[in-house]
Amino acid sequence: MTKTRFTEEQITDALRRAGSGEAVTEICRKMGVSRQAFYQWRSKFEGMGMMQRRLRQIEEENQKLKRLVADLSLEKDFLRKELSKVVMPLHGNAAIHIVEDSLRETQRGPALV
Repeated sequence: MTKTRFTEEQITDALRRAGSGEAVTEICRKMGVSRQAFYQWRSKFEGMGMMQRRLRQIEEENQKLKRLVADLSLEKDFLRKELSKVVMPLHGNAAIHIVEDSLRETQRGPALV
């Protein structure tokens, strides 16, 4: 692949100026580039706006998933600690009731005095 003498920022700036109504011929003359090169840039970078929106959506989804994982990790740690406190009685069902009672107490929050 050949190295271009223009950065992506310069190219996108030229495309943005053309999109805002500036004459392509004038932009090409100022930059010292042919119209053919300009139109090749346009075809190459045309979908950049859509890709940036999609990237933003993916980043937002990633943040939501990170928060969800953090919440689930905290819940898992809490449950692991609570289960370590439970002494298994002879009948397994009683242990379930002990854990359920413990969870209900923590979900209620502190008692008002």
